[in-house]
Amino acid sequence: MSEQPNNIRWRLGVVYLCVLVVAFAIIWQMLVVYYGEGDQWRASMKTKTVREVEIVAKRGTIYSVDSCILVMTKSIFTVRMDLHESVVSKDTFDYYVKALADSLALLSRGGSATTWLNNLKRARTIDLGTDLKTKKKRGRGERDFLIARNIDYPTLKRIEKFPILRKGRYSGGLLVEERDQRVHLYNMLAANTIGYSPEVNRSGKGLELAYDPILAGKNGFRIERKIANNVWRPISNENYELKDGKDIVTTINMQVQDVAESALQRCLEQNAADHGCAILMEVATGEIRAIATLKRGEDGKYREVYNYAIGESSEPGSTFKLASLIAILEEGKIDTNFIVPTGSIVLGGRKIQDSHEKGWGKVSLKRAFALSSNVGMAYAAEASFNRNHQRYCDYFYAMRLDKPLGIDLKGEGLPLIKSPNKNSTVQNPWSGWSLYQTAMGYEVQLTPLQLLTFYNAVANNGRMMKPMFVREIQSGGRTLQTFQPTILQERICSNRTLTKVQECLEEVVQHGTAHSLSKSAFKIAGKTGTAQINYKERGGERWKYLASFVGYFPADAPLYTCAVIVSNPTKNRQYGAEVAAPVFREIADKVYSTHLRVEKVLPDVATNSPLIPVSNAGDVRLLFSQIRCLQEADLANDYPYWSSKNNGHIMGHTVRANLVPNVKGMNVKDAAYLLEKSGLTVRINGKGAVVEQSITAGSAYSANQTIWLRLSTN
Repeated sequence: MSEQPNNIRWRLGVVYLCVLVVAFAIIWQMLVVYYGEGDQWRASMKTKTVREVEIVAKRGTIYSVDSCILVMTKSIFTVRMDLHESVVSKDTFDYYVKALADSLALLSRGGSATTWLNNLKRARTIDLGTDLKTKKKRGRGERDFLIARNIDYPTLKRIEKFPILRKGRYSGGLLVEERDQRVHLYNMLAANTIGYSPEVNRSGKGLELAYDPILAGKNGFRIERKIANNVWRPISNENYELKDGKDIVTTINMQVQDVAESALQRCLEQNAADHGCAILMEVATGEIRAIATLKRGEDGKYREVYNYAIGESSEPGSTFKLASLIAILEEGKIDTNFIVPTGSIVLGGRKIQDSHEKGWGKVSLKRAFALSSNVGMAYAAEASFNRNHQRYCDYFYAMRLDKPLGIDLKGEGLPLIKSPNKNSTVQNPWSGWSLYQTAMGYEVQLTPLQLLTFYNAVANNGRMMKPMFVREIQSGGRTLQTFQPTILQERICSNRTLTKVQECLEEVVQHGTAHSLSKSAFKIAGKTGTAQINYKERGGERWKYLASFVGYFPADAPLYTCAVIVSNPTKNRQYGAEVAAPVFREIADKVYSTHLRVEKVLPDVATNSPLIPVSNAGDVRLLFSQIRCLQEADLANDYPYWSSKNNGHIMGHTVRANLVPNVKGMNVKDAAYLLEKSGLTVRINGKGAVVEQSITAGSAYSANQTIWLRLSTN
């Protein structure tokens, strides 16, 4: 009897031991799975039921300085329809399919309602076959029937109201794919400067590339959970780590940019030129208001394909004579009244000749500069630096002409200023002929923007400003960062030299090669240029020229500097005065008539508010009469002015004929015009701007009464 219980205990012990071993094995396997393979299994499970979907950040908008949207990211949509029988029920499809077909026919304007109806029915009956894994029938109905591609948001909202589709994704089969598209709202205007983002263009360019980290923002992600049948839904509406790009405000003014490109294009077409550029810069800040670059394609049409304004480094020709003149005057051996020959001369063993072969006889250096005499400038350089060519070049280095500007945009061409001590750094070393060549604007290379920056320094009383393309960084209309003007060099030359070269630039327009600009309503200063492009390897080919004009306005109080460069005009015109100067004038006229501000040139008797004169009173009277701002009597007898008041509304104000206007601070031409129009007889003492008038502003006067104006310089 005792053996039986022992036998039972032994058997139970074996069972317990086996259970214990199995239990330990299970626990051990659980530990291995949890700690050893846990991450792997969790990741696998996550990919099957939960996923992270990348959310692309919205790229920032690029604005012009006058608040126009230049480039923006626009959402475009592709709409498809899930026609599977498990999504759109048979009753719903059969009842509404004809109405849906009618709606789609009206939307697409291509294809009849019958065609849409047949396509929808055919897509509905498509047999999706059997799932190879589950051996279950997949059912019928196309899962991504195309409704519309690349549509805008208003069109999407319209489609969402169509029959069947209005039920949404899970009952109406509506599938919407959204993607961002970068849109240039002004087509090709300033296209090279604005550029393209790296996502659009492989390497990117322009401001889109320079400010890509700011514009791009940071992509985020959204967590979605799998529901069934490969249907995923967001767990929450939160987008993690998503930061949309910030906006940038450029310095470009689109009104001026439009004028610059239109004027440049007409010039290129009229002269059958290869390419050209036009740039407008604000004197005090260096802000670029317009930058147009166009090239002729094989079809004869002009497009923006390369930014010649910043990338093409070439010999500027006569516009470089300004730098030569500064070097000559800074040396101090001769002055602008120094007499030089013109016509032709032999220097350095070679003959130098002016475009006007007979020349103008012996004239002052100032006159030779105004006439763009190669002989006169070469002779003056010889007289100043015949024994020290390096000193001549050192003045160019002191003016910072040998250094790039370091602008935001990539692709800036390198300047080239040779010298006797830097022969190893250039392909064509300095020679005995180089002094005269440089004095005429050859054997040096500058980009149009570098040349413009130099002229802008002369207009800015010697201070050289770095060209600015971006003024602010914004987010949601709120300014985050404002960029300040950067001074590249405080002074490029002495005040004495600066005054003299400014007078010489004015002489170019008043009595020199750019005399066609002298009749403008405002004073212009600048220099024409006509450089032979292919003088080194012409052979039997015709001469090719680079026609240019660089200057600033108004000359007595410079606000803007402008450069126009035209390469290889072929219609029997090659001089800068006849090819480039008209483009300069058109741009300057636009800026002067619409953007120059004058502070309180006339008092408003009623409100004493600042008033701004309009350049063409006749046009403004016509405008006021159309919008009924003024009475007919006012329009007939008074001079209209702009005044901004009444919460920002533009109002028309008039100055009564029996009250003397305030002309202090105005130039003599504008002051005389306004006073004589009022019926006064004007007498002038001095030159420059008006500093005093004999009859007090706002006083009554009689017809033909004499008023004396004292100007700033006697």
